[in-house]
Amino acid sequence: MNMFCKSRLLIPGILLLLWACTSQPPEPVTVKIASGNRPEWLSRSFNDENWKSGNGTAHKGISTLRFHIGLRSDSLNPVVRGVRIIALGAFDAYWDDRYIGSGGRVGNSPGEEIPGKHASVIPLPDSLVKTGEHLLALRVSNYHYQRNYAFFNVRTGPYTDLLTRPFRMGGLMAVLAGFFIIGALYYTFMFLQHSGEKLYLVFSVLCQLFLCLLLVEYLPLIWSYPYPMQVIRLELIGLLGLGIAFLIPYFLNRQLNSFDPLKFNGSVGMLLLGVFGWFHGRYDLTSQV
Repeated sequence: MNMFCKSRLLIPGILLLLWACTSQPPEPVTVKIASGNRPEWLSRSFNDENWKSGNGTAHKGISTLRFHIGLRSDSLNPVVRGVRIIALGAFDAYWDDRYIGSGGRVGNSPGEEIPGKHASVIPLPDSLVKTGEHLLALRVSNYHYQRNYAFFNVRTGPYTDLLTRPFRMGGLMAVLAGFFIIGALYYTFMFLQHSGEKLYLVFSVLCQLFLCLLLVEYLPLIWSYPYPMQVIRLELIGLLGLGIAFLIPYFLNRQLNSFDPLKFNGSVGMLLLGVFGWFHGRYDLTSQV
């Protein structure tokens, strides 16, 4: 059977992977940030009108972020609500002037700081979850983040939903992983049976790379890792994406015999290495390009 026809096994997996990677739109919030640590900055009554807008900082050390979150009446179901905090740093969290939890330990130096988890879910007091605008203030330190810019994001919702949603997404991840495991095993077996057909091996490696990319991309669903590991994860995603971006045109060109293999592979390789090097460190942009 034509190898190109057999490669149709990969198409459903790719489509599902692209669909699964679309994130839920964040809740509308106004985010203000300033470098430093002053107790009054955590207060709801503090006027941050002149602060810089943004949820990230290039400052190494202690910073304060203020998330102004509007809760509508139709979003307040009779359930315990919580907040999910994605943090590339240790943090202390305050909701409407009340301390609600921490991630790691905020410090004035790398030695004092204890890195927190990349993602944390904290329940909110029922007495403080009312219709209207609320303030989530974060005091953060990011000494152990190896890149220049650290981000912080929050999302509110039912507490149990924030806890269980990653596991529900994990079910879809398992389905996608099954596509690529079957493909990798099948074409490895076919290569062993037909050692002269190297494209079987190429397609098996391609399935393995997609499987690894899927596992690394969805690693936060199964492991709440310390935030310094985020850079390692993003680097792996970039390298796996680089390998996939090279092997797909290589495979198709070998199958269809459209271009001279040496010139085509060299051109694609140099182009991809140029993209990877030029955009390195801007991880989302690198993956999109």
